[in-house]
Amino acid sequence: MPDKSAHIGAARKNEKFADLILVHYPDYREWAVVGYFYSAVHWIEAYLAIRNVHSFSHKDREYLIKGEPLLRKIDSEYYELKNQSKRARYSLKSFSDAEIADIAQNLLPIKETISDCFNRA
Repeated sequence: MPDKSAHIGAARKNEKFADLILVHYPDYREWAVVGYFYSAVHWIEAYLAIRNVHSFSHKDREYLIKGEPLLRKIDSEYYELKNQSKRARYSLKSFSDAEIADIAQNLLPIKETISDCFNRA
């Protein structure tokens, strides 16, 4: 299973992918939303990895989020990213630049909360 560093690398890569789409391929901006969600997934997986816990599905991860006090603090941001990602993929939702900026803001507390946890360890 990937370790903390691998997940952090994947999280940063997904966020960069999302940012690049917005700059270079704005007609495909809905995929930026997906990228931000998967960045959040990997931040959470990085946190779980330091506890030697790994999820194998979104359902597993949601169960683990409910059981971890630190992750419960950021669950609303995670679920907002997840729900908007699903809207992009399955409902073919078109997002305005302002909507994407609002959605992307959900990633920040996830990154900060988990990074702060790593810095204290």
